[in-house]
Amino acid sequence: GKYVEELWEHYVKPELTRPTFVTDFPVDTSPLVREHRSKPGVVEKWDLYTRGFELATGYSELVDPVVQRARFVEQARLAGRGDVEAMRLDEEFLRKQSRRDVLHVNLIRDPEMYRGLPVFIHGTARRIMPIDVNENEFGIEEAYEVWLMTADSGNDPWRVVTTHLDPRLPLGENVAVSVELTGYFFKQYSYASQGGMHVAPLLLASLVEPRIARELPPSGTGLEPYILLLAGVVGFGTLFSVFLYTRGDRRFKQQMMQQFPIQDEAACELLEKLPEQKSESSLFQP
Repeated sequence: GKYVEELWEHYVKPELTRPTFVTDFPVDTSPLVREHRSKPGVVEKWDLYTRGFELATGYSELVDPVVQRARFVEQARLAGRGDVEAMRLDEEFLRKQSRRDVLHVNLIRDPEMYRGLPVFIHGTARRIMPIDVNENEFGIEEAYEVWLMTADSGNDPWRVVTTHLDPRLPLGENVAVSVELTGYFFKQYSYASQGGMHVAPLLLASLVEPRIARELPPSGTGLEPYILLLAGVVGFGTLFSVFLYTRGDRRFKQQMMQQFPIQDEAACELLEKLPEQKSESSLFQP
C-alpha cells in the first residue's frame, strides 16, 4: 500500500487538473478509516483533487477498538523502522474506547463473548515481576506480569502481561499498590494454588500505571464565610422589620378605635327599648 501511494503521488496526482474524486485507498495507509464493505484491501474513503491539490476528503470512521489497536501497533512498527509518516500508538485514544463495565465473573463464565475487547480495570497489585522475553519481530525487549485484585473479583486475581511498567511501581512477589490499566482480554489463564487449579482472566496491556487520587481544585473563592454572614444579617434584618411593622400596625389600630369608636345604630335602638321591654314583662308573670 505504501509503494502504491508513492507511485500515485509521483505519477498520477500532478496530472489531476480537472476536479476528480479519488477512491479505493489501501488499508495500511489509512489506519483510522473503516475497511471497504465489498472491496477487500481498501478503505471507504474519497479525496477531491483539482490541479494537483486536495480540496476535500471524506471517509467512514473506524470504530472497532480491536482493529484500531492492531493498526496502531502496525503503525508503531513502521515508525520504529524509520517511517516518518507512520502514526504513533495513541494509548489515551484506546483507553477512551475501552469497556469499563466488564466484571471478573463475565470473563470467567463467557470468555468468548469478550475475547479481544479492550477492558479498563483498576485494583490492588499483589505481585509485579519481570518475565523472560524471546527474540521477536515486534521489537519487544522486556515484559512484566502483574497479579491484581479488583473490587468485583474478591480474592480471585487478574493476570496482566504488559510491555511497559511505570517506574514508580515497585517490583516484588508481595506488594500492595493501587494500579490501573487498559488491556485486551486474551484468554483464561490456569494456575495452581491452594485447593487445586484455578482460572484467572489474562489481559495484554502496553502500560500499567499507579492509580493516584487526583485532587480537585477548590470550587469556592474563599468568600463563603462572608457570604453566609451577609445572608444572616439580611435575614435577621428582614425578620426585625416585619416585627416592627406588625407592632406599629397594631398600635395604630388601637389609637383609631379610641378616637373614632364604632357606632352601631341598631344596637343603640335596642338599648333604648330595653326599659320598655322590662316594664311589659309583667304581663307574662302569673
